[in-house]
Amino acid sequence: MWHPRPKRSLRVTKYAPNVERDVRDELNLHIELRIQELVDSGKSPEDAKREVLRAFGDHDRITRECESASRANQGTQRMKDFLASIATDIRYGVRHLAKRPSMALVVLAVWTLCIGANVAIFSLVNGILLRPLPYPEADRLVAIYGSMPKANVDRLNSDLAQFLSMRDRLDSLESLALYNKVSTGVGEPGAVRNIFSMDVSTGFFDTLGVPLSLGRGFTAEDGRAGAAPVVVIRQDLAESQFGPGTNPIGMTLDTEPGSYTVVGVLPREFLFADWEAKLWFPLTIQEELPFEELSRDSGYATVARLRPEANLSDLDTELTAYSSDYLERVTAEARLRAIEGGFSTRGYLLKSDLVKQVRPALYLLWVGVLLVLVLGCVNIATLLLVRNTVRLRELAIRFSVGATRTRIARQLATESVLLALAGGGLGLVLGAWSLRFLTVFEAYEIPRVNDVGLDYRAVGFTLLVTAGVGLLAGLIPALYGPFRGLQSFLRNGERGGVGQGTGALRSSLVAAQVALAFVLLVGAALLSTSLYNVMSVDPGFDTDSVLAAATVIPWDRYGSMPERNQFIDELLSRFEATPGVASAAVVSQLPFSGSNGKDFVVPENAPTGDVQLLSWRNTVSPSYFATMGIPIKAGRGFTADDSARVNPAVIADETLAEKLWPDQDPIGRRVRIGLDDADNPSWATVVGIAGAIVQNDPTEESKLGAIYLPARDSGITFARLAFKTETEPLAAYKGLKETLLRLDPNGRMFWVLSMEDALSEQLVFRRLPALMILSFAAISLLLSVLGVYGVLAHTVGQRSAEIGLRLALGGKPMAIVAQVLRHGLMVVAAGAFVGIAIAVGMSRLASGLLYGVHPNSPWIYLAVVAVVLFSTLLSCLVPARRVLSVDVVATLKGD
Repeated sequence: MWHPRPKRSLRVTKYAPNVERDVRDELNLHIELRIQELVDSGKSPEDAKREVLRAFGDHDRITRECESASRANQGTQRMKDFLASIATDIRYGVRHLAKRPSMALVVLAVWTLCIGANVAIFSLVNGILLRPLPYPEADRLVAIYGSMPKANVDRLNSDLAQFLSMRDRLDSLESLALYNKVSTGVGEPGAVRNIFSMDVSTGFFDTLGVPLSLGRGFTAEDGRAGAAPVVVIRQDLAESQFGPGTNPIGMTLDTEPGSYTVVGVLPREFLFADWEAKLWFPLTIQEELPFEELSRDSGYATVARLRPEANLSDLDTELTAYSSDYLERVTAEARLRAIEGGFSTRGYLLKSDLVKQVRPALYLLWVGVLLVLVLGCVNIATLLLVRNTVRLRELAIRFSVGATRTRIARQLATESVLLALAGGGLGLVLGAWSLRFLTVFEAYEIPRVNDVGLDYRAVGFTLLVTAGVGLLAGLIPALYGPFRGLQSFLRNGERGGVGQGTGALRSSLVAAQVALAFVLLVGAALLSTSLYNVMSVDPGFDTDSVLAAATVIPWDRYGSMPERNQFIDELLSRFEATPGVASAAVVSQLPFSGSNGKDFVVPENAPTGDVQLLSWRNTVSPSYFATMGIPIKAGRGFTADDSARVNPAVIADETLAEKLWPDQDPIGRRVRIGLDDADNPSWATVVGIAGAIVQNDPTEESKLGAIYLPARDSGITFARLAFKTETEPLAAYKGLKETLLRLDPNGRMFWVLSMEDALSEQLVFRRLPALMILSFAAISLLLSVLGVYGVLAHTVGQRSAEIGLRLALGGKPMAIVAQVLRHGLMVVAAGAFVGIAIAVGMSRLASGLLYGVHPNSPWIYLAVVAVVLFSTLLSCLVPARRVLSVDVVATLKGD
C-alpha cells in the first residue's frame, strides 16, 4: 500500500552509508586491477598478489583512517546543515515579525520591562551582597565586637585594653587593627574644609592588605606617645592640596589638629566601611598604662585578618575563652552586669557585617523581581500561543508539504528567542539607565552602593536569563499550542475550530499570571502598611523646622574647660541671634544620627546584675529640650548652673524613670553613670523627667530609656547642633555658617540636614523595598489584566460564528455576555486561590521588614482580592461587550 505521506517518509528515512564496507570494496577493486596488470605483464598470479599486497600495506589501518575521515566530513556537513537551517529560521523569523509588528512590539515591551527590572535589582544584589570586597583575600577579613542581647545591645565596640588582650591571645588571627571614624578640618584659616578621616592602629593597612600608591603605612613607632605627627592621605586629596602630578611624600598638610607630614598615599578608589575617608591618622596607644585606664578609652571598631588555615569557628572558640578572661579583669559590678546581659564576643565576616542591615530587603527585592520575570514569561507565552493559533493556516500548509512538528516548533521557538534577545538588549540598557536613579530612593545610604554597576556578572546573568526564559516562553506554545489546532484544521479546514484544544492552556497561563500578581500585590500591601505604621510612630520631638548639623570644638584652641564653656555659650548666643533662628542647642548625639552612646544608669540601692539599667546617654545644653520640642513632664530642665562636674544634675526620660522607680516620684533621686567607680561613686541628682523619644529606630520594641547630662564641664568636643528655625530649615544654613566663621575662622559645619530628612534617611531600608515591590506589583497587575483581556478577546473572536448562530436562534445577548464574564472570573478566581496559597507560604520572607502588621493579615488578603477582582472584571467587560456587537447576518453568511 502506498504511504499516505511519501514526502515526509522520504525526509525522515535517510541513507546511512557503511563506510567500512565501501572502503574495503574500493581497496579490493584497486588490488584486483593491479594484480591483473602484473599478470598481463608476465608475472604469475601468486607473485603478482604478493607484490600488490606488499605495496598497499596494512588494509585495516587504511580502512580505519578512511572511515575516520569520512565520519569527520559527515559531522562537519551536519553542522553546516544545522547552522544553515538556523540561519534560515532566523531570516524567516525576522521577516515574519516585521510583517506583524504589533504583537512583536507588545512582546518586546514586556521583555524590556522585565529584563530591565531584573538587571537593576541583580546589579544591586551583585554589587552589595555577591561581589567580594576590594581587598586581597577579602574572605579572611572579619569584624569583631561584643554584644549583650539580654540588655538589648547588639554591638559593643572595643576599648584599648580589649584590643591589646585580643592581639596577644588570638592565635587564629594573622593581624588585628582598630579604627575610628572621625572628621578633620583641612585648609588655611577662613577656608577650612571638612574631610572625613580615620584614626587607625598601626597594622590597619597591613590587615586590609591594601598597597599604597606612594610612600608607606604606619609603623609601630608612629603609634607611640610623642611620635612625630604623620598622616596618610588619599590620591584625590593629594592632588587637590598639592597639585596634580606632585609627589606629596614628605610635604606638610595643615589640619585643624595641627601640621602633619605626609608619609603615604592611598589609591583614589580606596574606600573602607562606606566611610569616604581621605585622611588617616595613627592611633596613639600607650601600652604601659594600667588596664583600668586603657579600658576607659573605648568606642573603637575592630577589623582582623584570619590566618590561612583558620576559620570563624576557630576564632569564636578563642574569643569565648578570651571573653571569660577579660571579664575577670574588670570590676566586680561590671562583670556581674555583663554576665547577666549575656555578654559575648564574636567574629563576623567583614562583608556580611557591612551589609547585614540591608541583606533581607535586597533578597526580598530579588525574589520580587524574579516573580515579575516569571510573570512576564507566562504573559509572553500566552501572547505567543494566541499568535500561533491565529497563524494556523500558514503552519498547516508547512505541515502538509513535509515540515515536521519539530521543525515547526523550532521555527516558533526561534522567533521567541529573537524577541527575547532584542528585549534583553533593551532591558540591559534600561537596567543600566535605571541604576542612575538610585538617589531617588536615597540609596546612597545603602552600604557598598558605590560598588553597584554593570559588570560581567550582570551581563552574563542578563544573557542567561534572556536566552533561557525566552526559549522557555517560546517552547510552551510551540510544542503544545498549534498542533491540536493543526489536526482539526487539516481535517475540516477553517470550520474545524481554529485553535481548539489550546483554550485550557491559555486559561492556565492566565491563572498563573493572576497568581503571581497576587503574591506581589500581597507583598506590596504588607510592606506599604508596615511603612505607613513606622511613619506614624510619634518620635517624641518636632521634626518640622528643626535643622541638624555637626561641628568640632578643638581642644588645641580651647584647651581649658572654662574656655570651652565660654566658647559654647557664645556660639549658642550668636546662633540664636541669627535671623530665622528661634533657638539653638549643643548635644552629643541627636536622634537618627547613627550615634550609639549607651551606658549603665545605676540608682542608689540598685540590685546587683540588673541589666535593665542600660540606657541611652546624652550630653545636652539647657536649650536642647525647647529646641527639639521635647516636653519636660516633671521637675525642671537644665539651667546654666547645672554642671557635669560641679553640682551634677541629670534628667531622665519617662521610660527610664518607670524602669528605675516604678510608681514612685523620681525627682530628687540619685544615680551614678557607668560602672567604673562603684567603690567611689559620683552621684548625680535627677532634677527633671523628659518625654521619651525615638533615638534611632522607630520600630524599637524594647525602649532603653535615656539619661541626659548637662553639657557644661563635660569636655564635649565632637558636638551635634540643633536649631529651631522660623523658616524652612535648610534656608537658615548659610547664615548659621557665617555666624560660626565670625566667631571661629577655622570653624566648620557638616552633616547639615533637617530632622525630617534625618528621619527619612532612617527609613530608607524600609521605604526602598516597599516602593520597589509596589512598582513590581503594579507591573504584574497590568500584565495579568492584559493577559485576561487578551485571552477573552481571542476567545470571543474565535466563537463569533457560534455566538452569531446562538443569537439567530433566539439566544439572549446578556446570557452570552454573562457566560463570557463567568469564564473570565473563573480563571481569575483560580489564579487568586493559588496566589493566596503561595503568598501565605512566602510571607515569612518579609516578616523581618514588617512593623505593626501580621504577615498573614486577613484584611490585607481581602483588600488584594478586591483589587484583583475589580481590575480583572474591568478587563473582562470589554471583550464581553463585543458579544453585543456581533453582526448575525454577516456571521451566518460568512459561515
